[in-house]
Amino acid sequence: MIALGSTFIDFTPPWMKDFAIATFGTNDKAALFVGMGLTIFLLACVLGVVAYRKWALGAAGVLLMGAVIVASVVTRASVKPLDAIPTVLGTIAGLVVLRLLIAPLWRLKSWPEAPADTGAEEPDRPATSRRRFFAAAGITVVGAGIAATGGRLLSAARSNITKAREALQLPTPPRPPRLFPPASSPPLPA
Repeated sequence: MIALGSTFIDFTPPWMKDFAIATFGTNDKAALFVGMGLTIFLLACVLGVVAYRKWALGAAGVLLMGAVIVASVVTRASVKPLDAIPTVLGTIAGLVVLRLLIAPLWRLKSWPEAPADTGAEEPDRPATSRRRFFAAAGITVVGAGIAATGGRLLSAARSNITKAREALQLPTPPRPPRLFPPASSPPLPA
């Protein structure tokens, strides 16, 4: 999200940046991330509807979103290609979750006259229910939140190690070192 936000800021016209700073003040970055989160949520909803109707288009949309985020990550300064791995894994996880959430809905679509009754016997009822779908969606949201929090903690730990390395300095000696006379060194060829 940070790389995507930074890329968005890079491509934003100056008048829009000035407007955001004037409107939100010191909370301009928070407003940017809230706006990005809402936009990604809306895009994910649209892609879910598209994937329900035509799987290939929905999957292509998820892959396109993942490619845009990977491009945002790898084009940042001082970023290694390995830093794109979480985004690639997230895109793959997004495709898997989309498929797992859409497949039961496709099964419901094949039972248009049958109610989503969990009390009915297996052959007479649809393969899923709205309750089961929303439970799976909720578990997905919780899992994504845990993954995002874990990623932030790992990123913070990595930056703390970098700061610790940069702050490390050897102490200066209390007195200058003694110089040895040239005769004490064995003669060596240049």
